[in-house]
Amino acid sequence: MIDAVESWIVLLPLPIQILLLLAVFLPLCWLAARAVDPVVEWVLRPHTARSRRREDVDR
Repeated sequence: MIDAVESWIVLLPLPIQILLLLAVFLPLCWLAARAVDPVVEWVLRPHTARSRRREDVDR
């Protein structure tokens, strides 16, 4: 099954391959970014809170 799909994609013209790649990977990358963003914000929250306190003291 995988070999048949791979062969089909390889035999397509390059512009069609690029459109297919974008149609598949753009939504996947968008979903991955939506999943990773809250995790990154949670991990960096102590650092940003510390930076804000430091800015308040400097004023």
